[in-house]
Amino acid sequence: MDRVTQQFLDILEQDDPYESPCSIAHAEGNSSKNRYRDVVPYDHNRVLLPPLQQHRSSNDCSSSSSSTAAANHSSSSSSSSKAPGTYINASYMADPWLPGDASQAIGYIATQGPLPCTVADLWRMVAVTNTSAIVMLTGLTDGSTSLGNSRPRCAPYFPDEEQDCLRLPGSITVTCVHKNSLDENVFFRQLEVAWAPPQQQQQQQQPQQPQRLWINHYQYANWPDYGIPPTTSSVRVLCHALDGCRRAGCKIVVHCSAGVGRTGTFVAVDMLLQRLHSLTLQLHGTPPA
Repeated sequence: MDRVTQQFLDILEQDDPYESPCSIAHAEGNSSKNRYRDVVPYDHNRVLLPPLQQHRSSNDCSSSSSSTAAANHSSSSSSSSKAPGTYINASYMADPWLPGDASQAIGYIATQGPLPCTVADLWRMVAVTNTSAIVMLTGLTDGSTSLGNSRPRCAPYFPDEEQDCLRLPGSITVTCVHKNSLDENVFFRQLEVAWAPPQQQQQQQQPQQPQRLWINHYQYANWPDYGIPPTTSSVRVLCHALDGCRRAGCKIVVHCSAGVGRTGTFVAVDMLLQRLHSLTLQLHGTPPA
């Protein structure tokens, strides 16, 4: 334990990247998209969305009274942060053992539970980052307030039951194609996400087909906030379920509510299990897949 403690203290003393700027997250127009104003992505490894053609109106976070991050912080920002719709509270994460840039390497995207005004942004992010799986480590609400009221932890961004469909701004539809349980705590859903094509010009003869992608969604809602799971079995089931995504070279989106506690713990556990698996294969003379 002394060695582990010393290693932790050594990490805290490092200046970079743990003290990197987060100016874009606090820029005008972006700060209201953060569920918690003190949990924001670094500038250097944040996920950058392609710009929207025009500003949103009814789906604008700045007009939402339900956002828990409504405080505005003025700060310097790059021109990319001022482009409509390029910001999302999400960060690339890659195993440091793997070569390459975090945004290019096979790895993870850590993000917050979306706000009602950022649900469409989450699906835009999934579409542009080669993501094939989402791991959700929270429920939509919890009941831990002193008055017993439920507090929102994540906006509903997917339909719960088979054949249900959720329609979102930007002509995005999310359909639950299949749902089953991997164990008593983990639900699996196969989601079909579709984008309607841009408004067709009159001279076009053939109608354009909507763009579609399929996402494996894993939900473990019984991991308590500021707590630990009662057993490790459900976490191990989740890690094993992601093997196909890893073999395909796709990214994995992981989120809880804030996107730091349970999210960071799960990513660390999954990374360590992959290393142990690789070392086991090497000890037996089998090259890792």
